[in-house]
Amino acid sequence: MTYHSPAFEVYGTKRVEKLFKFMEIIRDVSHAKKTYLIDTLPLWEKLRKNYPVIHRSMLSDEIHLNRLGNIFLGLIITKALGLNLCTQDEEYWASAQDIYSLVNKS
Repeated sequence: MTYHSPAFEVYGTKRVEKLFKFMEIIRDVSHAKKTYLIDTLPLWEKLRKNYPVIHRSMLSDEIHLNRLGNIFLGLIITKALGLNLCTQDEEYWASAQDIYSLVNKS
């Protein structure tokens, strides 16, 4: 799995460049080894660029996800694996699903 987008303005340009290079290495290794990869970074980047306030609200600092960010990440992974969410957990996932729908519309 690739990582999520940090808060660029706080994390720093050099660190962001290193992180993105590392994500390319992960993609290259996955491709070379023919392994399954859940590449979450493109969706996180779309969120960061189009909805920066929402993106920032999902981080506890410049790089670490907070509760909502982790729920959103879990939703991305669940969808990538083709799994369904339990209806009894709808309220738990609601905010993350709203954000997911918003990002996928744009």
